[in-house]
Amino acid sequence: MKHKMRKVIIAIFLLVAMSQGAFASYPSYNTETDCRSCHGISADRHHLLVADGTHQCTNCHAMKYDTLNQTYYPEVIRNCLTCHPGKDHTDTHHLLVAQALFICSDCHAMKYDDQTQTYYPEIIWDCTVCHSTVLSPDSPPPTPNPLDPPTITSFSPPSPLNDIVGASRTFEVTTDQTVNVTWYINGTPIQSNESITYASYTNVSAAIGVWNVTAEASNDHGTIMYTWTWNVTSLLVVVPPIITSFAPITSPLYDIVGSSRKFGITIDQTANIVWYINGNQVQFNDSVMGASYNNTSATVGVWNVSSIATNANGSVMRSRKWKVIYNFDDFLPPINTDVSSVFKLGSIVPIKFQLRDANGNYITSAVARLNFTKIISNITGTNLNSSATETETISDVFIYSNKSHMYKYNLATKKMSSGTWQIRVDIDDGSSNTVNISFKN
Repeated sequence: MKHKMRKVIIAIFLLVAMSQGAFASYPSYNTETDCRSCHGISADRHHLLVADGTHQCTNCHAMKYDTLNQTYYPEVIRNCLTCHPGKDHTDTHHLLVAQALFICSDCHAMKYDDQTQTYYPEIIWDCTVCHSTVLSPDSPPPTPNPLDPPTITSFSPPSPLNDIVGASRTFEVTTDQTVNVTWYINGTPIQSNESITYASYTNVSAAIGVWNVTAEASNDHGTIMYTWTWNVTSLLVVVPPIITSFAPITSPLYDIVGSSRKFGITIDQTANIVWYINGNQVQFNDSVMGASYNNTSATVGVWNVSSIATNANGSVMRSRKWKVIYNFDDFLPPINTDVSSVFKLGSIVPIKFQLRDANGNYITSAVARLNFTKIISNITGTNLNSSATETETISDVFIYSNKSHMYKYNLATKKMSSGTWQIRVDIDDGSSNTVNISFKN
């Protein structure tokens, strides 16, 4: 029992000692063969550093002189640690313990030595135990990927642009790689900037004409360019605001009295927008590029709704015709709306309808007038209606009944002839509604 306890104590001591860095040295890969067992043949990757422009051959290969052949030759380095000191990975792994990300036994299993009757940590030489993606010694070298050509990540100002003669104008570009930038005007080089990622060109004496200003950025990986179209005139061309959208698009548009209607407009410049109804200002929007006007209490009539956008460059206007009418509930019995109604000549025919607003409230003060015209002598109706014992209406104006909420006209037919007639009701909101009925002897 005491013997086993001694072994456990020794094992615990070893683990603690390892976590505190008690071991003075660790095995490491120090030869080219060791490094290539994971990293493969890396010569091509190193040679890309020359194409990248960050290294030259002599940075890695010192030139040696062969006294026998009396020639110079580049030294071939076989020890990776010459250029990569401290990259034997031993300390890198042990830092994981110091960072509390691992404990020693995560990598080093404890083994028991029967001969010495002691525990010891297993030393792992095969990287693939923990790193399944490393290369084996027989793996082919990775194919080097050349860098992409540079790109212009931003430019200023946007193109095209306008200036007046003598103006000063600055052009700017930024790139994602170090490049040399050459500036051109209409193909003629005017400025160069070397080894930069930002460049600008300022022209302080703009001349009349249309100029193509080009920034060409290039390095060993490729070339990219951006061209501005620069229009220089004797006087600055002033462009008034332009309407880019408006709503509603339909004109004229129709609504029922009491409805809510929104009008909107957008423009391409900041301006003041004034709204008018039949020439009377109803709303003002200051320094905007878009605005809307909402009318929540439409009244009967024909309205011209205008929006005028104005700034220092000029004005632009959009008008829409807005017709607000009553809601006509259609003709009521005894008249059928399917033109099937037939009445006897000489009878009184009641013509009735109701008017409402957008909220369903009855309209009581409208003026409606009756007109009728014979269309054909044939009788198109099929449904004979009984005669009404009503008093004929003398004028052409409908009479409103507060009791039934109806507009009513009693049409006397004794002076009419057999055939099909069109009945038309003209209302003071500007609308007309028709129905066909027939008369027979």
